[in-house]
Amino acid sequence: MPKPAGRPARLCHFLYALSAVIVLHDGIGLTAARADNPGELFIDPGAQRLGKSAITGQSAGQADVVPAADAPPAADAPRLSWAMLAVLENSHLSHLSHLSADGGQLPFSRLNYLDPIIQHALEFKLTPSLGLYALSQVRSFAPGDRNRALRDIDGQLLNLFLAWRPDGPTGDQTVFAGKFDAGVGEGWHRMDGIYSGFSADYQYQGALGAGARQQWQGEWGQGALTAIAFKRDHGVLRDTWRRDHPQVRADTDDSGLGKTPGLRSAGLAWEVKDMPAAPGWRLAGDVAHLAQGRAGARAMDAASLTADYGVDLGHDCGLRVFGEMVMADGFGGQSVRARHATLSVSLASGRTVWTLTSARRAMWATSGNLAAQGIDSALDRGLAAAVTYVTSGGPILQGGVLRQQAQGIALTQFTLRAIFSFSS
Repeated sequence: MPKPAGRPARLCHFLYALSAVIVLHDGIGLTAARADNPGELFIDPGAQRLGKSAITGQSAGQADVVPAADAPPAADAPRLSWAMLAVLENSHLSHLSHLSADGGQLPFSRLNYLDPIIQHALEFKLTPSLGLYALSQVRSFAPGDRNRALRDIDGQLLNLFLAWRPDGPTGDQTVFAGKFDAGVGEGWHRMDGIYSGFSADYQYQGALGAGARQQWQGEWGQGALTAIAFKRDHGVLRDTWRRDHPQVRADTDDSGLGKTPGLRSAGLAWEVKDMPAAPGWRLAGDVAHLAQGRAGARAMDAASLTADYGVDLGHDCGLRVFGEMVMADGFGGQSVRARHATLSVSLASGRTVWTLTSARRAMWATSGNLAAQGIDSALDRGLAAAVTYVTSGGPILQGGVLRQQAQGIALTQFTLRAIFSFSS
């Protein structure tokens, strides 16, 4: 992230990021991946094959929001499909404190948020090979440094892009262009539970750009390679619908990582899954370069490696283990190296999923020291536990607790969610 301007601004930004736990991670990204979190929608042009809709959203191991068996035939075009999530979330932050004695005193020790989140995704198949995709979100844009309940609700367009398969709807090539999500690693959109570590710091929502994906199917398994060129959106497509908000204005500053006049940032990702020699395993990785739009500041080069393992334990039980390492040089556009590791274990039993997630990030200054660059601590860490229950014909219920120490601030967060999904 760009260098914060002083402690109060840094604190507000940190609390705001914590309060916005559910975020739509729904674009191409630097990886060809799917969404596992029940509180999000995901649009992936690479999934639109064999009649399957590109709009998906996992519900604690259940079927996609638009199941492949229920989707119209791929040759049926024009066709409009949609999916919607309605979420009511209550978050309570307590034990807020500075980790250092000279860090000053926070003006509060407890905060409570009650937020609605509505996400709506559209897939319009113009022809069997060409589709138009859009994703919007309505949520609270109120500051995160005070209690709030259903305040400052506004909407925002997150994705709007075209995807084309040159060889038809069952082809292995996809070309896409428009406004989509980009990010390093996958934790920011594939983690179960309520916590994805610090992976949101490597995600760039609603980027503008173009890309292509090639998929293969062989005896060794299924693979995919994705390449994109992009810039961060700081124009009119980033605006909220009702009025301006300080958080959005700060994020649409016309300088910083990825905020360049042209498509000067790029990423290359690979994925291997469905391997007969390693059943249950999925491996992925990517490399990325984020150009710098601020004069005199550093660009960021990053790489990630992801391992995802799932196994059926029988008796309606399953185990999933997700591990990821992200390495960034020039983190936040500064002379800083960062190493971020996340490990998550989920145990599913019937309609219930139990998830335990741990995250750790270490940072080093490559020039000067961390404090001079607005970084309060060299080590950030967090631990979260969550339970998700899929009711029969009703909402998905989710709750959990997080203990985190990051950038000089320690806190405990309790979260409760009710998630309703609709599709056509």
